[in-house]
Amino acid sequence: MNFRFLDSAEEEMTEAARIYEDQAVGLGERFLDEVEGCVDLLLDRPYIGRRVGEFRRFPLRKFPFTLIYTLEDDDLVVVAVSHHRRRPGYWMGRYDR
Repeated sequence: MNFRFLDSAEEEMTEAARIYEDQAVGLGERFLDEVEGCVDLLLDRPYIGRRVGEFRRFPLRKFPFTLIYTLEDDDLVVVAVSHHRRRPGYWMGRYDR
């Protein structure tokens, strides 16, 4: 199984990492490491995320973010790297099969 981030999800991830890095040296890298670890886990067990319509959600453990993803053929597609305080479902119109 392969994975990819939608451009908007990658931008969210990069911006969050930048904000964390501004707060403390190395914190942005730890955020990115956790995202990578979650993606690795999802590649091994893609159905462990809780279903939200046609999507799935998987929360990060140490940061207040959730990966929103869908499965397409043999790809895991990350649709959003959503902060828990953002408006719920803001990402719904991003992905059209």
